[in-house]
Amino acid sequence: GPQQVTEFRAVNSPPLLLGEWLSGDSELAPLAEYEGVVVGATECGRQEFCFCSKFSCLLSNAWTPIYSIEVPAALIETDDGSTSPWQSRARLLQSTSKVTWASFVFGLTIDTTVPLLGGSDPADAWDFAQDFDMSNPWTQRHLVAFCEALSKEENKERLSIELTKCWMTQFADCLLRQGRRFPSLAWEFDEAAIACGAAAEKLLWLEGSSVRAMSVASLLTVGLAAPDEQVLRIRKEWDGFLAEEASFVPGAFHVSPLWVEADSRSELISGTVSTLGILLVLSFGGMLVFTGSLVLSLFVVISTVCTLCFLMFFVVVVLGWQ
Repeated sequence: GPQQVTEFRAVNSPPLLLGEWLSGDSELAPLAEYEGVVVGATECGRQEFCFCSKFSCLLSNAWTPIYSIEVPAALIETDDGSTSPWQSRARLLQSTSKVTWASFVFGLTIDTTVPLLGGSDPADAWDFAQDFDMSNPWTQRHLVAFCEALSKEENKERLSIELTKCWMTQFADCLLRQGRRFPSLAWEFDEAAIACGAAAEKLLWLEGSSVRAMSVASLLTVGLAAPDEQVLRIRKEWDGFLAEEASFVPGAFHVSPLWVEADSRSELISGTVSTLGILLVLSFGGMLVFTGSLVLSLFVVISTVCTLCFLMFFVVVVLGWQ
């Protein structure tokens, strides 16, 4: 049954960032360190996890639920040493439309050629890399080392990463919880991966029951509205990190909607400038050939530029397009 806690206090702690990978939602939840005495608790030498509110972690079967604790209203210690009632200060970081991700991909080859005529089947644009074998123990070791390097604070700051999800480190933890060794031997890798939930993992590519490729997903600290200069700088850092830490996998690459948005805006601007330049040159040259008048040709070019400026003013100022 529930047990009572006395001599209860809460010490202020920095908020905890919670992320939900499937939806991309992220939230800052309040965090406090509680101290108290459980009435009637006589056992020693055991470790306990306590979860409050709606958030709780998924623990292995080695942990046994024992009882619930009735927690009274806590007093939180402030910076000046006084105490006050502790209140939730959770806040939403940003909407899912502004949160973006990037992933390192291992074990796939991409066909980037575009046919001159007709369309192409997206299923034919990629294939499994023949020189990448996840069942190889050394490949498993390299992938875990890569994920550990990615999780270091200096690299997270360098790559603008908030959270990272790596299946290979989860696979290693799963084997250790089962009393098995990591890395897994090649002949038992696929069976062990399926037992650890590989079939339901969205960051893996399977061929039958064999794990052929994987990605390491990261939630970025910048959104789709970030300036192109910042995005290009971050992507350059990702290129450098991939060259430094993933040299063991030929053809490894990284992808992100953020890179696509930045490239699209850059190509749009450069294409627009090129089109306007060609338009002005052709207008001037055509009028000069047909009229033989340099002044009249200049008037046509000036009129074209004024028309474009008026259209830009109408679209940006009057219509309010961003």
